[in-house]
Amino acid sequence: MAESDKNPTELVGAESGSRSSLDILDSETAHAATSSNLVSQIFSHRLRQADVEKILAALSEADRNEFIGKLGNLLSRVSALADVHNRIADILSLDLLLKKLIEIITETLNADRSTLYLHDTETHELFSRIAQGDLTQEIRFPSTAGIAGSVFTSGESVIIDDAYRDPRFNQAIDKATGYRTRSILCMPVVNKSGIPIGVTQVLNKKGGPFTPEDERRLRAFSAQAAIALENAQLFEDVMNARNYNESILKSLSNGVITLDSEEKIIKVNEAVLKILRLKEWDIIDRPASDLFSGNNAWILDSVKAVRRSGKTDLSMDTDVVLQDGNIVSVNLAVVPLIDIKNESIGFMFVFEDISSEKRVKGTMARYMSRDLVEQLLKEGSDVLVGSLRKSRFYSPTFASSLQSPSRSAHERRWRC
Repeated sequence: MAESDKNPTELVGAESGSRSSLDILDSETAHAATSSNLVSQIFSHRLRQADVEKILAALSEADRNEFIGKLGNLLSRVSALADVHNRIADILSLDLLLKKLIEIITETLNADRSTLYLHDTETHELFSRIAQGDLTQEIRFPSTAGIAGSVFTSGESVIIDDAYRDPRFNQAIDKATGYRTRSILCMPVVNKSGIPIGVTQVLNKKGGPFTPEDERRLRAFSAQAAIALENAQLFEDVMNARNYNESILKSLSNGVITLDSEEKIIKVNEAVLKILRLKEWDIIDRPASDLFSGNNAWILDSVKAVRRSGKTDLSMDTDVVLQDGNIVSVNLAVVPLIDIKNESIGFMFVFEDISSEKRVKGTMARYMSRDLVEQLLKEGSDVLVGSLRKSRFYSPTFASSLQSPSRSAHERRWRC
């Protein structure tokens, strides 16, 4: 039998010498090799170039043209998605990104206008996040109302050729704006967990009704919108956490310095700049060894101890020599910083300035007995412990040390 007389399935088998992907088709489809059904089946399988060439050679001219047409449509969709990516890739603002995406949807589907509705989980409403046309104010309605509500609730997209014949259609918006809605393509926007977070609605396709091809394209665009919204939410969460931490650092009376894993200074708060009498730009991004050397080298020894043990190192009633030669007395906690994998990512210094407390103690000792001074300081330490508790760096060991001011600096230095 001549090669030209073989059907496409036999050609593929002869070429590959093994079972090809077309062999999984049923025999009826395989014998109907010249039908358009086989052309559509091609898109469901991974074929080698040689397989496709054999099939194209065996198809009739009409079937071959149909196949090429479908391939062209597929490439058109891929090109459209690539164009979308190129047009929105550099947009960082969520509002601008979504606005541009809605413009692309309207343009690509040859429609009159489009709207992106998002779900308000607190009020259980859909609201217009991005809207084209005459809508200048936000629209809100129950998440079960209208065609958009029906699509959101069911999770199924719809194509409506005549909106006014659909009982779900809410005519109130048309009456309020003077707009006439004819055809509608509406699709849910779902997150990566498959949960609906909104609806994309496209109105009034020009030159005819919406098609399944329009639906496929809108599905791809809606996925882009979902990704953008989820990324924006993640970014917002990160910024909220950052602002929260910044507020804590700013409000602390204790001084804080953070180092990265290479012991470079990354972050400082206002309190530590005041305690050490420094300017932020003098120490940020500098090695800690530049700041803590000479008489202050013991601080780096504390870092080494934390690196070895993985535990907080406390140094009580110790002196830090400032750049101007003055001395400030501090309690210092060197805390290990770890990530979610429990791996070290740096260190944090927490300085508590106790210079004033020591001056008060010295003054009081001139006029009263040592025992009475110790008693007063012991009672007053409750206030200091309360401050440490609020700072989140408090520990029972730290607290007990505050109640023993008569110990020497060496005796009051330990690791917990």
